[in-house]
Amino acid sequence: MGIVFRQSIKTTLVIFTGALLGAGINIVYTHVFPQNLLGVSRNLINQGAVLYLFLMMGTISIIHTYAQRYALDDPKRPVVITFSLLVPVFATLIFCVPYFLIKDFVVGRYQGFDRQFVAEFYNWLPVLGLLWSFMALLEYYLMAQMKVALGNSMREIVLRLGNIALIVAFFFEWIDFHQFVVGTVLVHLLPVSLLFYYSMKTQGFGFSLNWRIFSRTELKSIVHYSWYHMLLMVSLSLTGTLDILLLAPLSPNGLADVATYNFALFLISILTIPYKAMSGAAFPRLNQAYVDQDPNLESLFQRSSINMQIAAMGMWVVVVCNLHNAVAILPPEYAALAPCVLILSIGRMIDMATGLNTELISISNYYKFTFYLSLALLVAIVVFNRIFIPHYGLFGAAWVSTLTLAVFNICKMIFLYRKLGLSPISKQTGLIALVGIALFLMNYLLPMLSSPVVDALYRSTLLLAAFIAAMFYFRPSPDLSTFFGQIRSTKRLF
Repeated sequence: MGIVFRQSIKTTLVIFTGALLGAGINIVYTHVFPQNLLGVSRNLINQGAVLYLFLMMGTISIIHTYAQRYALDDPKRPVVITFSLLVPVFATLIFCVPYFLIKDFVVGRYQGFDRQFVAEFYNWLPVLGLLWSFMALLEYYLMAQMKVALGNSMREIVLRLGNIALIVAFFFEWIDFHQFVVGTVLVHLLPVSLLFYYSMKTQGFGFSLNWRIFSRTELKSIVHYSWYHMLLMVSLSLTGTLDILLLAPLSPNGLADVATYNFALFLISILTIPYKAMSGAAFPRLNQAYVDQDPNLESLFQRSSINMQIAAMGMWVVVVCNLHNAVAILPPEYAALAPCVLILSIGRMIDMATGLNTELISISNYYKFTFYLSLALLVAIVVFNRIFIPHYGLFGAAWVSTLTLAVFNICKMIFLYRKLGLSPISKQTGLIALVGIALFLMNYLLPMLSSPVVDALYRSTLLLAAFIAAMFYFRPSPDLSTFFGQIRSTKRLF
């Protein structure tokens, strides 16, 4: 796990840099755009985040998992890559036919005062979905080559720098709002181009249309694998995004609530940064261990879970203890942000505490279980959101998201333990949770400074330092202890 842990640290730093850029972008957005207009662009982006999963048709699992199973010089490898990149193109063409036929119906589902904006940018969704498909596929290919930080930097830094350029252009009135929204779609061409360039430089990346090199049994296995994983990824994505997709048409405030809820989700994404970095770095190692039937699989799973729990709890303390500062720097109409983030953070903490349950189930013979479970939860999410959003707005959406996410992960954890004897929960889990709760309570003893920026800096520094000291003292993770020891001996972070 040593290289995985170091790669995770590097990736975390890259994503944090992107998060800082993203924080600046989102704060500027709230001051530059009225709430409903900001909701327009965020709604389009959120729809694209779901659509691209359909367009990939599960090929992201093929390029991430199957490509790793073939040697660098195996002629089957470029066929897998070609297939993975061509599928979204054909899927987009097929999607466009019914999509444009039901335009009036879809636009009519929104609040009357939002329909004009929805109709104006309706045609750009397929373009956004296709660009996101390429970006995700190439990023996951680089992740499989253990270039996690490089892949993440294209999305977290390059893409956000492009968004900064757009907001600057809009602020100085070089472009209007319509051009700004279209620009947020087309700016994805930049990271896609760079990801393709860096992928081409890796050994084993290439193209081939020699489908006959595969036997019928192999092709059937690949298609079957990609199909179920497409359904799984779509269902998992919808489980996490249906709340904000349903918010615009169901909430009395329409797209205005989308702006606030989207900012809440951004803060939640900051909370999950180390977890995402570690999961991306740990999965190839766990996948290889499962394929090789490595007896150390249980140890790898347990250690990766503990590492991610530590990272998740540290970030939770920093984020939730600075919610008052986040609200203070935003316009008054974003006051609902703080309680919304608190509600959402409960579900995300349970999600991260259960480790790589989904990933392990997905590479086992029981991968269909997660799909069927997610389908049941999707039905529950639609039903409960339909009931609670019209009455409670974004708070109804937040509670439905948290409760369904909690049930989903607890069911997966129990299933994985019964079938494979693996569990992410240990005595270290309770210790890490107690440290986090203690620091959360200690936060209320710290004096509040008049400047929200200064207060956030000093508060985050103290709490994070206290958390690191507690982890160093209690040593819940052997990888973290080794990492601390290397820093002390070499005086270097890597």
